[in-house]
Amino acid sequence: AGSGATAVQPILQTMRKYNLRSTFFLTGQWAERYPELVQQIASEGHELANHSYTHPYFTQLSEQGMGREVERTEALVLQLTGKSTKPYFRPPFGDRDRRVLDMLARSGYLSIYWTLDSGDWRPDLSSQTVLRRVLNNTANGSIVVHHVDSPQTAQVIEQIVVGLLQRGLTPSTLTEVLAE
Repeated sequence: AGSGATAVQPILQTMRKYNLRSTFFLTGQWAERYPELVQQIASEGHELANHSYTHPYFTQLSEQGMGREVERTEALVLQLTGKSTKPYFRPPFGDRDRRVLDMLARSGYLSIYWTLDSGDWRPDLSSQTVLRRVLNNTANGSIVVHHVDSPQTAQVIEQIVVGLLQRGLTPSTLTEVLAE
């Protein structure tokens, strides 16, 4: 969750319908713009994780700059929901190196990278392409990244969930995936 909110309600509606929970990586700016959605996501039992405050390239920041990005988002989400974003952090753009990983670890975070990019952020990909990418490439333990501002995801999220369930795969939180 970093810019818009086009797909939030379709995602939440689908997750409710199938009694599923997911992990939402939130930027602080998004949380400030959509505090009621952050509260709804949390109240519906989804896991909250940190995605920075302003969505910068972390390898280009000083340690203090990285710390501010992470701490500001943590404080805001905690204030809005009473829930921490720890222990998961997804660096914007997947931009990380040893220095970033070390700083995150000292701050109590584990850096998360996806195993499958749904491609839903790309305006040149249709919703059917996003659907096929996810259904054809997801396996047990996959970490699939979707974006809550994606019209493509909004259109096909229920088809994705149904298709995965039919294959015996249950969408779940990151904590549940990593515990397996």
